[in-house]
Amino acid sequence: MLREIMISFLLEGDACASIKYRVQKEILKESQDTLNMRVLHSGILDDIRVKNIIENQKQDGWLGESFHGEDSMEASIRFLLERGLGSNDAVISRAFEALERDSSDFPREFKKVGSVLDSRGFGGSESIRAALFAQAGLEEKDFVRYEVEKALEAFDFVRSAGSLVEITESFNGRLVFKEDAIWPSIYHLRLLAFARGWRSEEGRKTVAGAVKRLAELSPIKHALLRHKSQLIAPASVFMDDFNSDMDKLDSKGWMMWFHRMELLARMGIADEVPEIKRQTDRLRSALRKSGAKFAEKLSHPYFTHWNSYTGLALEENWKSPSRRINDLTFRSLLILYNADM
Repeated sequence: MLREIMISFLLEGDACASIKYRVQKEILKESQDTLNMRVLHSGILDDIRVKNIIENQKQDGWLGESFHGEDSMEASIRFLLERGLGSNDAVISRAFEALERDSSDFPREFKKVGSVLDSRGFGGSESIRAALFAQAGLEEKDFVRYEVEKALEAFDFVRSAGSLVEITESFNGRLVFKEDAIWPSIYHLRLLAFARGWRSEEGRKTVAGAVKRLAELSPIKHALLRHKSQLIAPASVFMDDFNSDMDKLDSKGWMMWFHRMELLARMGIADEVPEIKRQTDRLRSALRKSGAKFAEKLSHPYFTHWNSYTGLALEENWKSPSRRINDLTFRSLLILYNADM
């Protein structure tokens, strides 16, 4: 009943085209060929931010000036997918063709660091690419399947980690992972959230066990990767607290919670990990008390600024409280819907 009220609120109210389109597609499973969906799809394409990305796509299919970070291929594809576009849309199809064509030599600044992260099992350039393809429903690619296996290896390592002390050491006053350690990154989480081929009984057992261990270890200290004399930061953003005290979250903490919890819910193991189930139950209870809307007054650039890591808002801006409520109610709906699947 709660989900039905939330769906009605979003579809019958003033939510943007992207929110309505995704509710219809992902939750109500409406065909993309209906008149209603075609109208909503046109509304997405009319968004000025979407238009700007499409109009600035380069002839080789590249989006942005880099592979990772601000104004990047990754951030642009992620934004378009979150808006509701997919692999059948020309802008994304051309971008993916470029990523496959340029896979052996990403001609942008992230390649060297990304290659080190990939080779050590911490999720770099190849994990980023695979996560984007998986989010678009293209997990049948061989390189995506390979990265899924690497992600499972990272999660399996976590299950056997007695403590962070056992797998880290000090180097020049900084906490670094030991040479034989591997650890899941946000890209491993994103990849497994959207890929489905790993969800055998054994795969689910591995991931659920690892997430439970991450919750037990939380809050998790930030550790770096040592490569020769260089220190590299893994993509550990959002990966530091799997057992959040939701009563103590500030706006930044809430954004990180929403992103992490949506991915965990999509992985299909939310009810199998008590620490995660506690948080989804807490969200459900809060929504019931607030009339099936997430009305808490949150405000932080992480919600509205889109790059490789941040960005959840689909509404044009949050100058109006109703737009903020639409966005956060939609994200709450995704968490509850996927957690119950």
